[in-house]
Amino acid sequence: MAGAAAITFSLAASGCSSGTKQAGSATIGGVTAPTSGPVTTPGSGTTSPATSGPVSSSTRAPSSSVPASSTPTGSGACPPGQLGVVLPAVNGAGGTGIYSFVATNNGPRPCSLGGYFGVSLYDPAGHLPTTQDSRQSTTPSGAGAQSVILDPGAKASFTVGVPENPVGKQTSCPVIGAFHLIPPNDTGFVQVSLTGTRPTYCGSNGVEVYPTRPGTSG
Repeated sequence: MAGAAAITFSLAASGCSSGTKQAGSATIGGVTAPTSGPVTTPGSGTTSPATSGPVSSSTRAPSSSVPASSTPTGSGACPPGQLGVVLPAVNGAGGTGIYSFVATNNGPRPCSLGGYFGVSLYDPAGHLPTTQDSRQSTTPSGAGAQSVILDPGAKASFTVGVPENPVGKQTSCPVIGAFHLIPPNDTGFVQVSLTGTRPTYCGSNGVEVYPTRPGTSG
């Protein structure tokens, strides 16, 4: 698994279930991470940039920046090494797993995180069940994409929907071992690994990715 962290987490999540499952904290290099979900592993980028605008069912699309008029001077894209991304909880409803990620700017200066993360899934063996994502024009609550500037220490959030019900002749579905996340307008990645009871990805249409929003409510 590319860039996988040697960290053990327990994430209680099961397909097609409702309610919230809480994850635990972890220790990295003797320092306890102040998170309630899986810790991230930044990686080096060879992948095409994730975009800032909606893209329907694409594996990756050309970079599309937030308009300069809405981005303060000096606020470039948030590089993966400057971000801490956690998965505090997972909800499930109607055959879709709803993964709500929270990203924190751990760097010394503001950066831009408006738009969409590129999302791929790895199974526990490091295989890619899908690199396809379908970017939605609004968040689950109906809010549209917008410019998101994170000051140092500030947070933003985004949601990923993963189909969990077998489709067609499928009798079982690949287990999700990690999320491979590419910040908007960047080519590097952050990997969020899951261990313990792992959810599944079903079908062949990829995952749904919703635009980033300021704060932690997605």
